[in-house]
Amino acid sequence: MNCVECENNFVFYLYGELPPEVEESMEQHLNGCPGCRANETRLAKVHRAIEVERLEPSLELLSACRQDLADSLRSVTQQSDSGWRRWLGPFGMPGWSWRLAGCAALVAVGFLAARVLPGPGASGFESGQPVVSSVSHVEKMGDGSVRIVLQDSVARELSGRLDDQAVQSLLLTAARNTVDPAVRVDALDLLRGGISTPEVRDTLLEALRQDPNDGVRMKALESLRPLAGEPNVRAVLLDALREDRNAMVRANAVDVLTMGNAQNSELAGALQELMQREENLDVRRQGQRVLRSMNASLETF
Repeated sequence: MNCVECENNFVFYLYGELPPEVEESMEQHLNGCPGCRANETRLAKVHRAIEVERLEPSLELLSACRQDLADSLRSVTQQSDSGWRRWLGPFGMPGWSWRLAGCAALVAVGFLAARVLPGPGASGFESGQPVVSSVSHVEKMGDGSVRIVLQDSVARELSGRLDDQAVQSLLLTAARNTVDPAVRVDALDLLRGGISTPEVRDTLLEALRQDPNDGVRMKALESLRPLAGEPNVRAVLLDALREDRNAMVRANAVDVLTMGNAQNSELAGALQELMQREENLDVRRQGQRVLRSMNASLETF
């Protein structure tokens, strides 16, 4: 293998994707070529740096940025262009005929959408069949209504009351299926007011069990606090205490489980089990404090 072939195979070599005979030939070349070995070492450092886990911005920062962006977009769309610029501007640009064709297609899509989406009511849409779409933003307004932005071929904005069945259906969809974890957090925060309904409760429990984002699981945990005494909720909280990978979630699970002196032998057993393998000092101290208050041993038998 020569230097050019070696350079072309660097990436495949770093990730172990070369056939055994090619990998062996490349290692022989690297052992005998200081220049290629230096290039391989440098490229490996770059890839390791890229693969380092990124620090996620705080949910507060994400929410503030989204709000600033939404306000800016609203101010831009509300600015009125001059009549001549509005009507003649598109025709002065290259490819305006294609733009007209695109507009005609959007009009056709609009007529089609009108047949499958709820019509506008006093609250922005009727409370009949839920709208199925991708939710990109949810927000509680000052008058108590809820603002929801749906992302389709273009963004659509709907508003309604929290007790509206269609609004709740969209919030449930956002909490379960939206890619953006900050939107999932906001949706769970709005849904906590309807925690007495089975659908909301199941969504919160599912988020605590399965959501990959630490902030979403934390929000679900806090939202379940009023129901910590119910057996099915308590079982999920105990699982979070034993198994959640985030120390803050585990620490908050201890706090919620011991709320109102709701302590029992099952909690003591879970804490004793946790003490055997917990590496986070804050969680260990919190668990030890609770076990002492229960007059329970710090070790399992």
